[in-house]
Amino acid sequence: VRVVPLVNVRLDLDRMVWPVDGDSVRRFTVGLSYNGAGKYQGRVRLGVSQWRAPDAQPFAFDTTGQERTFTFRVARPGNAREGSVRIGAVAEGDDGRADSQGVVVIDYPHVRPTPYVRPAVGEIRVAPVKLAQVRSVGYIRGASDMVPEALAQAGVPITVLSGDDLAKRDLSTYDVGVVGSRA
Repeated sequence: VRVVPLVNVRLDLDRMVWPVDGDSVRRFTVGLSYNGAGKYQGRVRLGVSQWRAPDAQPFAFDTTGQERTFTFRVARPGNAREGSVRIGAVAEGDDGRADSQGVVVIDYPHVRPTPYVRPAVGEIRVAPVKLAQVRSVGYIRGASDMVPEALAQAGVPITVLSGDDLAKRDLSTYDVGVVGSRA
């Protein structure tokens, strides 16, 4: 038996650094999947502490297992200062029910599938980050390595390189090469 929310809610963000002088608008993705029976509809919203939240978006499900993806544009206020901002996603049904978490399953051949509940929340760290002026960074990913995503969120123009890329690609097109610690 597995207990799940009526609507699984996933936010594409755990933590990120948003440079004070960087882009003033970013996009965030919220994924919903429906675990109920019959039709269900409502609105999904993205809450951002201390900042203006984007408008809620309608959703509708017809059958169990359906998935929907929503993109929200968040604008960093011009007067934003260094600090932490909490961001969270909520699916609010027309019946008044609100879901703000999802079940994630860890499932690898060497371990038994293990579900756990994950809140659909994240943290934005606004910081005075100064990045080197580079056109492109080639990154070789290691095991469980989320560094390229973090660098991309901070504004670094990054390309994750595969083993095939290393064997066949002209690496001189990259200004910088980075090797993950477990690569």
